[in-house]
Amino acid sequence: MVWPIGRTRSGNLTAAKPEVIRRFLEGMERAVAGQRMSDQDMLEAAIEAPAMTGAIGLGRAALFGRSPMSHIPGIPKTFKLPKSAGGAEIPADPIEGVVAAAHKYARDNGLPPPNPAELPKFDKARAARVADAWGGQPDAANDPTVREAYKKMAEETVAQYRALKEAGYDGRFFKKDPETGAFIDPYKDSPALGYTDLRDKKTLEVFPTKGGFGSDETFDTSMNPLMKESGEFFGDDPATYNDLFRFVHDAFGHFGHGNSFFRAPGEERAWALHRMMYSPQARNAMTAETRGQNSWVNYGPHGEHNRTAKGGDTIFGDQKLVTMPEWTLNEAAPKSIGFREFPRNVPTRSAISTALDAIEKQGDIDSLTKYIATSDDNEFITEPDVY
Repeated sequence: MVWPIGRTRSGNLTAAKPEVIRRFLEGMERAVAGQRMSDQDMLEAAIEAPAMTGAIGLGRAALFGRSPMSHIPGIPKTFKLPKSAGGAEIPADPIEGVVAAAHKYARDNGLPPPNPAELPKFDKARAARVADAWGGQPDAANDPTVREAYKKMAEETVAQYRALKEAGYDGRFFKKDPETGAFIDPYKDSPALGYTDLRDKKTLEVFPTKGGFGSDETFDTSMNPLMKESGEFFGDDPATYNDLFRFVHDAFGHFGHGNSFFRAPGEERAWALHRMMYSPQARNAMTAETRGQNSWVNYGPHGEHNRTAKGGDTIFGDQKLVTMPEWTLNEAAPKSIGFREFPRNVPTRSAISTALDAIEKQGDIDSLTKYIATSDDNEFITEPDVY
């Protein structure tokens, strides 16, 4: 696309070298697509085009910040499909509808958007400490505080499921083999196959909780709120709260952001992303069910075996109800960069001039947002569709 060269009230942008202006304005185009203008281009533009220095100063945060649909640093940029699905290496792109549902849910429930600046690197030593913290906790199913946290988690999980369903996504249970009665895992070659199902079919199959829950069938789960019927259905089949959680966690923690990885680092990233969608009270139970259990599986007493085991051979911990230490809820947890203000479509010449004028006149991001939101030029908005 060829961008027009515009003017601001304080100077003629055409005074700068055309190549520099072109790179600057193309940077705005890339920003709309969720990419960044390079630091070198920004620096050169600032030197060569004094009229744009105000835009350069705020560009990183206001105009060139990362959109919700861009890749989150810390998640691998590609993943490989199994040979049964062609074996191609494909981009680990976010799924727009899922990300939009996550942001709408956060906005509707007064939560910061699940839009982290980056995800911390996986730390084996920290995972071992989390494993010890979860493994050292006794079953606290009779503790009213713990049960209330799990009840809150169940309620918020239902709300998240409904947000996905409203966006056109739904879950299904694994089908049964008519001869053997065994469940047929459509993702047995790779859990990453769920990504293409959710992206292309808006459907994800999950293993039913009633088909297996934990490593010890004698363990009493009757006090666990997640085991109760949720009132929701996968097709015609009633789903427990835990069934819904399996669905929403894979959608919001894994596939929605392109995190199609299910070994220890991928599970840690899924916890980090999905925790942002729970209230502080529910977050304790959610952390126990994800970060706590997954750390125990991969870095607990059976970790060496589990880290290379297939799903059916993995040794899981008992499905106990526990309260996690405070540090496990927050250590290495990402922070939201907030709701960003982006153009609905590619900016026009008028929109670019409006943005540059606003930056030069107002001098800070909050004033810029208010200025654009109340201006006559409707090219920029404060409630982008993608959110």
